[in-house]
Amino acid sequence: METTPTPGEIIRHLRIFKNLKQHVVEKNMGIRQQAISKLERAEKIGAEKVTQILSALGSNTAELEKIKSLYLPPPES
Repeated sequence: METTPTPGEIIRHLRIFKNLKQHVVEKNMGIRQQAISKLERAEKIGAEKVTQILSALGSNTAELEKIKSLYLPPPES
């Protein structure tokens, strides 16, 4: 049984899809790499933080939703 990815995992997949390293996001957000790593493991991320992360990634909600749809498990029949 597949599990639904956490918000942090989706952010991580988006960062990887955009071929960015954590240190680039660190520089763009002005936070430490350890904080980026913690965000990518987070079960919950607030809307304001998601907006900051998307900006640091040079991304938007449309891309985030596209990545999210790629990693969601298929519907059960």
